[in-house]
Amino acid sequence: MRDNLDVNESTAERAAPPDSELRDRRNLIRLFAVLLVIWCGLSLAAITTSSISSFASKGSTEGGVIFGAPRAIRSDEYARSTPLQLGVEAVGSTRFVTPLTNSPFLISNIPSGPLLENLVYPEKAILQLGPWLPDGQLFAASFWAIPLLVVALVPLVLVLWGARFWPALLAAAAVVLSPCVAWWSMLPLVALVPGLAVSACLLLGSRVTGPRRWLWWPLLTAVGALACTRIPFSYAPWSLPLAAAVIAITAVTLFCDRERRRVGVLLLLATGALAAVVTLLILWQNAAAFEAIQQSLYPGQRRSSGENLGLARVFAAPFEGWMQDPPNPAGGNPSEFSSSWTFLAVALFGLAIATWRRSTRAERVQTSVFLAITALGLSWILIDWPAVIGTRVPLLSLVPPLRMQAILGLFITLGVATLLSRYPVRWPTATTIAVASAALLVVVGLLISDQYLKTLPALVVLLVAGTAGAVLWLLFNSNPKVAAGGGVLAVVAMAATVVFVNPLQQGLGPLRNSAAAAMVSGLAGDKQPSNGLWAAHDLMVNPLLAANGVPMLSGDQWSGPSSGWRVLDPSGRYEEAWNRAAAWITFEWDTELRAPVITAPAADAIVVRISPCDPSLSALNLKHLLSGQPLQATCLTEQGRTTWASEDLWVYERR
Repeated sequence: MRDNLDVNESTAERAAPPDSELRDRRNLIRLFAVLLVIWCGLSLAAITTSSISSFASKGSTEGGVIFGAPRAIRSDEYARSTPLQLGVEAVGSTRFVTPLTNSPFLISNIPSGPLLENLVYPEKAILQLGPWLPDGQLFAASFWAIPLLVVALVPLVLVLWGARFWPALLAAAAVVLSPCVAWWSMLPLVALVPGLAVSACLLLGSRVTGPRRWLWWPLLTAVGALACTRIPFSYAPWSLPLAAAVIAITAVTLFCDRERRRVGVLLLLATGALAAVVTLLILWQNAAAFEAIQQSLYPGQRRSSGENLGLARVFAAPFEGWMQDPPNPAGGNPSEFSSSWTFLAVALFGLAIATWRRSTRAERVQTSVFLAITALGLSWILIDWPAVIGTRVPLLSLVPPLRMQAILGLFITLGVATLLSRYPVRWPTATTIAVASAALLVVVGLLISDQYLKTLPALVVLLVAGTAGAVLWLLFNSNPKVAAGGGVLAVVAMAATVVFVNPLQQGLGPLRNSAAAAMVSGLAGDKQPSNGLWAAHDLMVNPLLAANGVPMLSGDQWSGPSSGWRVLDPSGRYEEAWNRAAAWITFEWDTELRAPVITAPAADAIVVRISPCDPSLSALNLKHLLSGQPLQATCLTEQGRTTWASEDLWVYERR
């Protein structure tokens, strides 16, 4: 599918032979078919990489782990997003979410009912079919939709940018096997999808000719607009820079193609306009949530500036396989430390220099944009920007440097695959890039072992750096068989870096298949909020209620605080504690306390210390509460005892 981007400079040797273009198209079709089969197989087998078995009690057989072990560190997945999705499957909506927050859609991306939300996030909308379809299979189908879509879209978009299929497919593997993807439970892929989907629609639409265009142009514009609408809602610190970077490359690719420029620009404008309308409608439907998030102390008022994180953080990805087992790196954890293949910036700049003279004018423009975006991203994480400037840069100020560090390598990987496809790389260039990359990684590895991970041996540093250099040298070889061997070695090396991060999980584990789940689900009856809410004492008990669709007063404050907090805090004395989004809400039961006390022991935690008989709880319709110890109060009647995650759990009804 490689098309010349500048018809005035087309030459026979620069244009892709028709048989090569045809092979790329056939390979893409084969890839799509294989991915569809894989998605069906994983869905039917109810297999995911969730860590929900972290809740399994010791000695129980309710876990369902096939390979590996659950990771307690990614509680945002197994204790927050996954229980919310399972709750939607249980009752068909988000009605069980605490009234102390607003509609969860803007942060969680789980549709709450309106049609537009379902169209923008169809892979989450299907969860509402849970009351009629098998929960395990439905959850797996939703779970794998985005990762497999990324594997499909990366080669498609890169081929349309001018790459060849096999380097593009290797780029897809590199993206999916990035450490940040593994340690962040595939959230970076959710952030990457909008830009890729918009680009695919624009690039495909610009190639449609004949009478079919009147059918395909509106359809691709609509799909592209819905994908574009996802950008501000798919974890903005990642989706904003990734989407902006990918769409920028697509825009210059279209603009430099004189044959398709007019259609491409019109499609871009139409897609952007329609996306703006859809976004405004969604914000109008979620006005209370949007206003609450904007006014929250966190993250609404957070602004960032560029910061020098150090070479050991920025280029650490090849060494992060050593962090799959304890100890954690000093001053953090593997999740926050994780990144992507940012060290490929050396290869990107090297390829740009090596191919510049042979490139067309359009290819040089595309290369310049790749380099400019990469340089800007590197400056954000390697240079201390003056705060007065950095915090005022549009879009970029919404991206903390630690978040940019995690995902910058994803974009760089796409650039390397695109440039690598253009012209054969001569062996001196390949050797220079390989040696320079290996040397950089030696320095990085030694810094990591000195500053963050004393258990990283010097021999491992040399082995990792040498492997990376060898992989690059093989990949850049003009001999296809040698390059293919480098691709295989690259996939093996990248997989080794992340293979033990997440388990293979079958089914829904203890969140659904445990005595505790059966008890709370049974006591909750028809699970209508009007019949009374539930509250838990521990943030790891909240997921038990959410996953079973039990209406809650505790739980997750997804989209900022609601007016319900004024019932607990009429004077606003504790507003600094509860005025935040994306926070856990738990209740600490104190039978001697006369008035509620609200604290925020962490940026993402809100604790309400209160008497179980406090009148404000009756005003909020609290009917049941959970405790980790026996409670004695005149308003309570014990309804049962059970065990959750090896801890005793008491269930009480309020009178």
